[in-house]
Parts: sequence; C-alpha cells; structure tokens
Amino acid sequence: MHEIGTYAAESFDEFSRHFREDYRLIAPDWIGSGETTKLLEKEDIYGSRYCTDWLELLIPEAKKHGILDNSFSLFGISMSGLGIAESYPVIKNNLEKIIFLNPAGLDKRIKRSFAFTLSSGLFNPTIAKKIVNSNFLWKKTLNWSEEKRQRLKKDLDNNGEEFAIMLRHGRTGFTPFGRMRDSHYLPGHYQEIEHPILLIYGENDDIFYEQGYLDFARQHNWQTHMIEDAKHSIINSRPKEVAEAINPFLENQTSSQKKSNSLL
Repeated sequence: MHEIGTYAAESFDEFSRHFREDYRLIAPDWIGSGETTKLLEKEDIYGSRYCTDWLELLIPEAKKHGILDNSFSLFGISMSGLGIAESYPVIKNNLEKIIFLNPAGLDKRIKRSFAFTLSSGLFNPTIAKKIVNSNFLWKKTLNWSEEKRQRLKKDLDNNGEEFAIMLRHGRTGFTPFGRMRDSHYLPGHYQEIEHPILLIYGENDDIFYEQGYLDFARQHNWQTHMIEDAKHSIINSRPKEVAEAINPFLENQTSSQKKSNSLL
C-alpha cells in the first residue's frame, strides 16, 4: 500500500523487479490516488478513516474475485501503515505478516515543514507552484521523487486535480492530529497487532523522527531494519534494498502458518 502523494505503479514498479519471484505483489491505488481518483465524489471527506474503510472493503472483494489469496501479508508505507493499523481488528483473519516502511503514527513529533505544508490553510495552488519550481523549497518541504515533482508541476498547470485530492487528504486526515507536530497518540492502533512485524526505516527520514519507531518496536518485539543514508521515500530511491530486507522476512513462516504467496 503506497504512501500519500504517490500511486501504486510509481511506488512498486521498480521494487517488483527485486521482489521474490515466488510471491504475487498486489498493489492497488489507494482511494483517491492514481486510477481511483475517479471514485471520489466532491462531498467525500478524504481522510485517514475514509481510506481505512476502503481497505476493509477492498480485501474481501479482492479475495472474492481471486485477486488475493485467502492468506496474505501486508506492506504499508508511511500513512498506509496507519491505515493498516486502524483496519487490523477487521482484516486480521488470515493475515500472515505485516511490513511497515517509515510508518505514520509512531513518531513523537513530525517534521514541522512537512506538517505545515499539508495542513496549513495557506497551502494553495499558488504556493504549491512556488514549491515545485524551487529546488530549495521542494527539498525543505515535500521532497518526494523528482518524477512526482514533475507530475505535480504538470497537474497544477492543468486545474490541479491531483493536488486538490492531496490537499483534501492533508487537511482532513492530518489537521486533527495537531498539524502532526506532536501527535504521539496513535500507537494505540499499533498495539493491537499480534502478527509478526518487520519495520523498515530510513536513517535520515526527513518527515518522521525514527526514534519513535525504534522505541515502540523494541517494546513490542518487532524486527527492524535500517537503510543507511535513506530519507522518507525509500521505496522510490532505494527499492532494491527494501526488497532485500523484505524477502527473507517473508521466507520465515512459523510452523502454524500455511505459506502464502501474496503481498498486498
């Protein structure tokens, strides 16, 4: 499950080249991203819970149509990690393992520049154009992939549909979290997870503070893997290393588990 501001193909095309050959990688666009933007209505409140509801509907439908095996593992990046954690009580049956990559909600404080950018009422198309056209501002705020930057530039010049959806997600999903500046209240969702977990994080994550990840992971016996010199969007910048961390984790099934060949 990809992060905010991206879509499935952007996040997983390169990753899939290094992923286990004996697994199927199912990578849908989150509601409101990529091809699913057409499913949103103007009155929809596009926030964290909205995405969680969608995930809880997606999984049984994917099973029903043979897209997803009865038993499967989940891979969530950034805010998708929170979506998985919130959905866990509903989706945990037949779930094998979970992988989180720089997940949202475990940090003690989120980088203020990013929080302000997405949740501030001052963030509008005019400001966004200045950000995507300035190397300095881009690196100090969103700092997504260059491909994403160029796509956002083009989008803003053509009525900004993708930008508008990203903004709705930011304001409805993030603003209630205290503009993400001091949001260490979400681990309650993660504490309910009983399945094996691998936490992958970037040494120099430029959005979240990794110490929040590590403190929580140690308390709950999660496996952890750090990618040196990596920032937040590791799936784009270091996909091979992400796959190399995940591949052996999926190999180690417990004796009570029936081996699955699906990763969502």
